[in-house]
Amino acid sequence: MLLLKAEVVNDGAEVFEYFCYQGNFANRESGNPVVIILDLKLPKVDGLEVLKQIKSEPKLHLIPVVILTS
Repeated sequence: MLLLKAEVVNDGAEVFEYFCYQGNFANRESGNPVVIILDLKLPKVDGLEVLKQIKSEPKLHLIPVVILTS
């Protein structure tokens, strides 16, 4: 059986905090997600900028990203 744990961030700035183990995510478990579900209409830092940063980071660029928007 495979159990997946979902982590939710509320804005684009929190995405970066998550991957850098900062703020509310300073004590999160190590490792990266197996998939990212990304809303393009995030507050603070928009989803396209988040996507660019994820895909330009060698440790993150292979993570599949599913794009959602309204």
